[in-house]
Amino acid sequence: EELVRQLRQESAELNFMLGEYYETRDRNLEYAIGYYGETLRHDDTHEKSILALSRIHLHKNELDVCEKQLTTLLRVDTGNEEGNMLMAELMMMLAAQGGRSDGGAQEYK
Repeated sequence: EELVRQLRQESAELNFMLGEYYETRDRNLEYAIGYYGETLRHDDTHEKSILALSRIHLHKNELDVCEKQLTTLLRVDTGNEEGNMLMAELMMMLAAQGGRSDGGAQEYK
């Protein structure tokens, strides 16, 4: 069982590194999303992957998906500074588009 857990963790890290490569070096966001998603299939609390997916979805203006990712992250780590900053940015975008007037703060507390 320990070996399985270790292999899952190693696979998650490898997929995360591939996602980073495709996001930053190759600028292929669809591949990056695939690898980050694969990371989360092996480790559903992999914070760096959740953050990366949140940033990509925010950049692509896929606000609902971004919010779902950030909500997951902030349930795992309420003090995640980057996650909280992205959530604030997301809430401002939603409010500017006529989405929420309260900033959605209750949703991730």
